[in-house]
This record gives sequence, C-alpha cells and structure tokens, in this order.
Amino acid sequence: MDTTDPVQDTMQLAINEKRVKVESVKAAITDVENAVTEEERRAALEAVRTIVASELTRRQPPKPTPEVSSSVQRLVDKDLPLIEEDYKNDVKEPKFAALVHSKK
Repeated sequence: MDTTDPVQDTMQLAINEKRVKVESVKAAITDVENAVTEEERRAALEAVRTIVASELTRRQPPKPTPEVSSSVQRLVDKDLPLIEEDYKNDVKEPKFAALVHSKK
C-alpha cells in the first residue's frame, strides 16, 4: 500500500524550490555587497536581475492563443444577438422598462 501523500509531496517540492530560489537570491545579493570592482558589482547585479526576472516571467499567466480568441469570438457572435433580443423583450415589458429607463 502506498502511504505517500501526493499533496504533501507537492507542497514539500514547492517549499524546497522556494528555498533554493531564496538562497540563490541571497547569494547573488551577497556577491553584490562583496564586489570589489565596479565590473564585479555590475555582474552580480545582473545575476540578481536575471533571477528575479525569471521568477516574474514564470508567474505570469499564459498569453491567450489565437484559437482561444477565435472560439470566444464565435461564442460572442452566436450569443450576442440572443442577449440583445432578450434585452429588447425585457424593455418592452412594463416592469422591466421602468427599471431600465429609470437608470438612464
């Protein structure tokens, strides 16, 4: 019988990954602080920027693909006339018409 908990394993992997990232940033910052020459300092700062930029890039949501955009457009094209028709019908009914016109 398998006694490992996949959720716990995943959480532990994430914690370990964060520790590695934190340690690498700390080490890069220490390199900046310990730099003797301006060239060493610039190289160390670039290392910090690279680590931070890679983390920020990784966290950004994926960009929508053209297929998603076209499928969304198809849904809008299909449903928008129905929604507009429902709106027109609702406005014709007195109780809804009063609400719609009172907000204008």
